[in-house]
Amino acid sequence: MQNIIDRFWNKVIVKYDTFGNPLLNECMEWDAFIDKDGYGVFTVSGKKVRAHRYIYMYHFGKVSSELCICHNCDNRKCVNSNHLFVGTWNDNIQDSIRKNRNAIGSQMVGSKLLESDVVLIKQQLQRGISQDLIADNFNVGQTTISRINRGVSWKHVTI
Repeated sequence: MQNIIDRFWNKVIVKYDTFGNPLLNECMEWDAFIDKDGYGVFTVSGKKVRAHRYIYMYHFGKVSSELCICHNCDNRKCVNSNHLFVGTWNDNIQDSIRKNRNAIGSQMVGSKLLESDVVLIKQQLQRGISQDLIADNFNVGQTTISRINRGVSWKHVTI
């Protein structure tokens, strides 16, 4: 087992103080393979596991696959177990919202609209222009316009 943990720590950048002691409050960043979502990946017995999840379970024990290992530090590469906590998917989303780090509006991957477009859409909706016509003009589906109209999406844009 020690061989695996040595291999793990050989892939981590740890910051030290002038006396050579690890700075336990600092992020310890994964310095090997990073997945498409920005998380470190560690291979154990041929199975890939996210590095922060592996080290959390090494220190604190098994965690249900239905639960997330979340970062207090918001650094996806961090594997400092002092920065990690267990939560549900919803806990992780709510943590993201509280910290204002969730992508919204035009920051969303694949967004076809800009905030300035949504201002125009909301103005056209107020003037009674049909959702189908607005959708055609902005090259989006009518459902997108309906969601804007009902305040389901693009809530952060006001006119």
